[in-house]
Amino acid sequence: MTTFVTPETLVPAVREELGDIWDQVSDAVERTIRVGEASVKEFISTRGTAKSGKRGRIETGEMLKSVRPRKIRFNRSSAEGLFGLGRGPYYSIYQEYGFRHNRSGMMVEGMFAVVDSREVARMYLESQLRSIR
Repeated sequence: MTTFVTPETLVPAVREELGDIWDQVSDAVERTIRVGEASVKEFISTRGTAKSGKRGRIETGEMLKSVRPRKIRFNRSSAEGLFGLGRGPYYSIYQEYGFRHNRSGMMVEGMFAVVDSREVARMYLESQLRSIR
């Protein structure tokens, strides 16, 4: 059966189509936030330091537990969220960007978990948005 578009049916049809597209965009943003969270946790768990000789940056687990995704705004006109090191230990920022160790004077390289996860999330979101039909 053929459906004919008339002036009376055009606007509701366009609104419905845009609503479907927006739902896909919103879902993609929500998935991206979770991808970013998982990436930060992976980098914390796998990017150790030469000084410690450990596989990751997990001593107490507090920094890892502080990683959270957060939906900021999800409505019919915007979808925003965050991921990263939340209200974790004070030293999280030093682990992220690097620092000079106070006793040894050695530079401890940053893990750049959040910085690099931003790129992981950006690439994921781009691929998700390209697949929307």
